Amino acid sequence: MTLYKQIYLFIVILFGVLFSGTLLLNFNSAKVFLDEQLRSHAQDTATSLGLSLSSSADTNDNAGMETMVNAIFDRGYYQEIAVERQDGSLAVQRLLDVEIEGVPQWFIRLIPLETLRANANVMNGWNVIGAVHVKSHPGYAHRELWYIATRMLVWFSLLAAIATILAGLILKRILRPLAAVERQAESLYAREYIIQENLPKTRELRNVVLTMNRMTEWIRATFEEQSQTAEALREQAFVDPVTGIANRREFDNLLQSHLKSTDDPQQGALLLIRLHVLVEINQTKGYEMGDELLRIVAQYLVESTSDSEATLVARLSGADFGVLLAGAHAQQAQQIADGICDELPQLCAADYSRAANIVNVGVALYAPHQTTTDILAQADAALRAAEAACPNSSSLRAQDTTLPAIGRQEWRNRLSDAITTKDVRLYVQSVVDASAPHKLLHAEVLVRIPADNEQLWHAGEFVPIAEQSGLAPELDRIVFLVALEQIKQRDDVATWAINISPASLKEETFRDWVVDTLRQAGTSPRISLEFSEIGVLRSVEPLRRLARDLQSLGHGLGLDHFGRGFSSFGYLQTVRPDYVKIDGAYTSSIRDDRNNQFFVSSLCKVVHSLGIKAIAGSVENEQEWKALRELKVDGIQGYAVERPVPITHWPGVNKAVAKKA
Repeated sequence: MTLYKQIYLFIVILFGVLFSGTLLLNFNSAKVFLDEQLRSHAQDTATSLGLSLSSSADTNDNAGMETMVNAIFDRGYYQEIAVERQDGSLAVQRLLDVEIEGVPQWFIRLIPLETLRANANVMNGWNVIGAVHVKSHPGYAHRELWYIATRMLVWFSLLAAIATILAGLILKRILRPLAAVERQAESLYAREYIIQENLPKTRELRNVVLTMNRMTEWIRATFEEQSQTAEALREQAFVDPVTGIANRREFDNLLQSHLKSTDDPQQGALLLIRLHVLVEINQTKGYEMGDELLRIVAQYLVESTSDSEATLVARLSGADFGVLLAGAHAQQAQQIADGICDELPQLCAADYSRAANIVNVGVALYAPHQTTTDILAQADAALRAAEAACPNSSSLRAQDTTLPAIGRQEWRNRLSDAITTKDVRLYVQSVVDASAPHKLLHAEVLVRIPADNEQLWHAGEFVPIAEQSGLAPELDRIVFLVALEQIKQRDDVATWAINISPASLKEETFRDWVVDTLRQAGTSPRISLEFSEIGVLRSVEPLRRLARDLQSLGHGLGLDHFGRGFSSFGYLQTVRPDYVKIDGAYTSSIRDDRNNQFFVSSLCKVVHSLGIKAIAGSVENEQEWKALRELKVDGIQGYAVERPVPITHWPGVNKAVAKKA
């Protein structure tokens, strides 16, 4: 029982006792008064009748005595009037039962009145010749008591009701700060930080609220400190201090992650960009002007590649930049390279340099399982070829690539066919507890699309094309429906994760459709929608609303490739995903890279303080698993657990691998 209910119940009982006591006292006073009235009334009548009967009793005029008695008795106020002769015989006697209209018999029996006989002598001079006995009728007194009782009960009930209602309202107002403190405590459990601005006037409650505010501020400051520490480390280790974009270490990590990814193999294009005028500007106009040019070039490169969510722009060295275009084919990469060669000379011409050769771009296509050394050498060779060809030009090397040599329209046609025929293949990979490998956290659904050569295209190959072609929402709808249909056939998994493109998140109609579909499907099994972090950073508010809707239905939300987006961790407090999957760029070299180790450790502390789980993706072997477990990662996904298998053949958690780990 709540404190409010306990105090309110005590007040009600107290009011009840007070009102009942007051009612009984008033009623008893009225009863005593009426008892006295009955006795006085009977005695007065007996005395008056004794004097009146003196002459009739002396002459034994029975008729006269009876007439006088009847005249008084018939008024109805008497229960008994009796006249006795001197010898004790009754001359006249009249009796009336105690009944009166409008008063229930139970009340008459419950409240007896003392109606004692009043006696008076009938005198003849100084001689007693008889006696008169009178007993008042209590019925009218009972009627008066009944009227008093009912009236007092109504008034006291009304007053008690008003008093208890007012007491409840006043008590609720007094205890309102405690209710706010309760909500504040619950919000702390939910990792929300609410400060009460309106302080109560009651000293004790004011102290409680001030204490809760101080504790909330301290917890929020602790979270912000952890978040800032992790962000500062990430910037120090992976961000170029001049331009604010990724540095060489982050570029190499991500490229290596793309090339060695086993969960979702990546392929695309790598652009090496060399700015030839930086040395000249530093020498003639100063390093500050040179740094300004670097920032302008970095901003342009980020904006020119922003139509693809899976891109990374980095400063590799003094005047060299690198761009990773995941999923890009030769035609798209060449168009971007040509655009850079056309625009950068124009940016420099006005304020920086009018040199003939401003920039050259080398392009190399990469595919899974190639080495970073080979890809960088291929891109460097392309850059040298561009420099040897002509100023402000680009060159593309596409040796040893498995990227389909088809254009954008052909890609669109193939994706449209897959959407129309619902020809998508679902694979499954387990995500297990890092410390208890036999415990399945969830099963992630991976999507494949059939290719012409009877092979399967991975999501890393066709999702960027779907996003660029505007087909992502339609494709996600088909994948979602097919996944739900096949998931229903599996009753051995409590939670399934389904990847959704960030491009679909931006469409309100798609978000509403997903929520309605899940509402109709129910809460079993539990569905967790996964979004790539770098794609949702521009759609935090829609993501927050979707997370709230999903959680209200008993489902969840996760962020994939977490850490790749260079943003503040503060948005996690707003979105509150169930888990984040740390990008493979940080987990693949976790054994040897201390920067990655410290970043993952700090990241785990931040998300754990918000009640969010940290899952490591692309874990290849037992050594990486062990290192991540020591860093307090909650879950593991990758070939160290199991290879993706078709959903129809997936047996569940790979217990053999789990025991091995």
